[in-house]
Order: sequence, then structure tokens, then C-alpha cells
Amino acid sequence: MKLSRGFTLSALLSLSLIAQTPMSKMEPDIARMKKDLYYLAGPECMGRGTGEVGQTVAAAYIAKEFKAAGLEMIKGNTMNGYLFSYPLKKTTVNASKMKMTLGALSLNSGSDYETMASTNFEGELVRMNGSDLTQVGDLKGKMVLMILGSENPMQAMQSASRPLMQAGAIGILYGWSNFGPDQKKLMDMLKSQGGGPRLSIPNATGPARPGRTPRFTAWLTEEGLQKIQGAFSEGLKVSFQAGTNEEMINATNVVGVIPGTDPVLKNEYVVISAHHDHLGGTKEDYYPGADDDASGTTGLMELARQLRTTKNKRSILFLSVSGEEKGLLGSESFLLNPPIPVNQMVANVNIDMIGRMETTRVDVAPARVEKGVSELTQYAREIATSMGINLTAEADKYWLRSDHYNFFKRGIPALFFFDGMGDVLDYHQKTDTADKINYEKIALIVKMTYGLLRTTANADKAPRILEKSEYESWTWATPPTGAGQ
Repeated sequence: MKLSRGFTLSALLSLSLIAQTPMSKMEPDIARMKKDLYYLAGPECMGRGTGEVGQTVAAAYIAKEFKAAGLEMIKGNTMNGYLFSYPLKKTTVNASKMKMTLGALSLNSGSDYETMASTNFEGELVRMNGSDLTQVGDLKGKMVLMILGSENPMQAMQSASRPLMQAGAIGILYGWSNFGPDQKKLMDMLKSQGGGPRLSIPNATGPARPGRTPRFTAWLTEEGLQKIQGAFSEGLKVSFQAGTNEEMINATNVVGVIPGTDPVLKNEYVVISAHHDHLGGTKEDYYPGADDDASGTTGLMELARQLRTTKNKRSILFLSVSGEEKGLLGSESFLLNPPIPVNQMVANVNIDMIGRMETTRVDVAPARVEKGVSELTQYAREIATSMGINLTAEADKYWLRSDHYNFFKRGIPALFFFDGMGDVLDYHQKTDTADKINYEKIALIVKMTYGLLRTTANADKAPRILEKSEYESWTWATPPTGAGQ
């Protein structure tokens, strides 16, 4: 291999360390993983909604498999065996009490708009379209009526959301000048994605995940947009009342550990995480969440079985979290009240949605996220190359959207493996089923992650965040579409 001038001494050392990692001797058990995934995505787990019976059933199954694999329980006042229990505030929206008014105009939930909002607000309405996004002024305290055209509705929303949020908008009403089947399908998907009760961490100072959407987001039907367009005038006031009920519930994460062997380094923990929650339901009617993220959870359990027989200098902590779909709540709760000090967690590798698309294509983040790229990215690239895997930078645009982000924001080097959202038609739909999973791809990512974990757990020093000057010569050259979403 020809080395570029940008390769550092640490890169050369990492290549040597990776070459010593015996990945080829480890073969994931596909039949066993298939059994796990079918159970997690099946009726017994009822869609694994956080704090619901199905999520408790899934957590119990994962805990049983951790025990069978030989993982040790970690002690701490937050732990009960393998289970980490945490409280959440459950806010239920009553659509019949929901009220939105624009001046003298009243809008009706369902027929005029759909929303998942559970907070009240009042502010001035400002009308904008796509061409206005090139130069957005001060929108603090204002609601934006964002009229999109006929382009891909999801991409158009994502492109509009960030500049409007950065300008201080308290909310966005999305309407489409050309409302058709694609827009209707998107509204149905978004409603299913965030429908039902809202969950939050009691007394938290801010959201676990920085908002991809403002405090209030609604999607207008064709009729709703026509009503607003007819009533709109400069300075028009818009108000919203959610009408909510609140109660406290408990949810669970699952935690197990393989202790390190080095007298000193065993007190440092490499965390491997995946979320087992999804959108919930009943035994008769549920969201399977086979790819999102029964695939990652299945990989996590297989990694526990495969790694338990290895000896590593650092400890490896297995973290199966809930609450991801509701805002990264399980990982945030774990880090707010950890059974081990956060400063002993030296790395996080997160696997979320790893069972779709081409077998040898894997998306990774961070690829070029400034202050995010670490030696983990460097290790992953070299391991992928040695295995013939096409490691792409496309996951950068989802950098804020899974549990690794909560580790990253605390200064812990983190890395995220992802299959790439190749079939958004199944994303957060009841069609995300176990029969559509590419089990060979899960096995390949498990094998790659095995190598990454062992490399990290046995390095002389913990991975460090790299300066841009250290990685810009070897990281990906072209930013992915929609980076930063």
C-alpha cells in the first residue's frame, strides 16, 4: 500500500495493531442471529415501544442472552442485575383538545394539519419558500409557513429545517404547492414515527438530541394550506394549544461487561451500543423494527458471545438502550446517572440499522465531522479495506440521530455504523420486517465491529479526537448529500 504524506506515525501504528487483530478466526453465527432478530421483530415484543410491555420483554430477552454469553453484571445503584432502569415523563396529547388559530381562522387537527407537538406557543407567522432559504433573516419567536415545491418532500424538509432553526424559528408549518401521493405518504410516515405519547427525561436541562426540528412542527394538508393562504397577512399571529396529560413511567437499558485483563487499563471501558426500542404496538398490530434496530441489537448480542472468549486490555461494556426513537433518552439517562464514571468511558461504537442494502457497503460517521473524527474512524477505514468493504461517508448526515451522539457531546470518541437508509419506504413502517433483512450483511458488520472493538480495547493508548490537519489528507473528499441533518 502506498502511504500518502498525510499519514502520521499513529496511523502507521494503527495499521500494525489492526494487522494483529484475528478477525478471520471469528465467524458470526447467522442462524443464531436470525433467530434473535425474528424474536425481537416478532409479536412477543410488540414493537418494543419504550416503557411499554414489549420493550420490557425485549430487555429481558437481551439480559438472558447477555447472561448466557457470560457477560458480567456491573454494580451500581442504578443497576438491577443486567437492567438499568430510568424514569421518564410521559406526555399524552389529546387531539380533540388541540387548538391552532391564525388570527380569526381556526384549523382542525387531522383534516387541516398533522402534528406531534406537545407544547403551547404563540408568535408571528412568516411565509417563505425554497428560494428564501439562501438568505434567512432573524426568525426568533416566529413561526414559518414553509411552502415547498414538487421536489423530494423529505429532502426538501431536511434542507429547510436547519437554516430556519439556526435563524431562531420556534416552529415550521410545512405546506406543498403540489400536494400528491408522495406528500401524503410522507405525512403518514412522520405521524407514525412520532405518534403517540411524548417521552422526556424529568428535570433535564435540554434535549438529549439537538433538535432536527424546531419546538413545533406541523404538516399541512392541501385544504389546510389553502385556508392559511387565504387568511394570510403580514404580522398575522398564530397560536397553538396542545392539551396534554402527564404521568411518570420507567424504561430499561441492558448492560453487561467483559472485564479487561490489564491491571490499569481494565478501568477504561470501550462501549458498544445499539438501541432495542422501536415504535410499539400490540401483539396483533405492531411496528416490527427489524432493521431499526433489531438488526443492531442482534449484532450486539452476537458480539457479546464472540468477544466473551477473548482477552483484552480494556473492559468492553455492552449497552442495549431503549428510548432512542423518542430522542436518545436511554443513552442520555445512562450517561446522566452512570454506574461507572463517564471519564472511564474512552470510546463508543454504535450500530444502528445494519441489515439492509448491499452486503459490502457500510456507511460510517464521523467521516469528516470536525472535532468528531477520531482514531476510531482511522481504525474502521483500515479494517474495512482489509475486508473488502466499501465504507462510505453517507452516515455523516445522520450524525445527530443515534445514541453515539450523547457520548460524542461529552468528549468521548464515537463512531456509528449504518446501512444507509436504502429503502425509506420501510423506514418506521410496519413493512420493516425480519424477512427483508440481509443477514450476511449483519454478519459482515459484526465481524468488522469485532475487529474495531478489539483494536481499540488493546491499543496502548485510548483513541483520541484528531485535528482536521491530521485527517483531511486521508478522509473522504466529497461531502455526502444533506450533511449535517
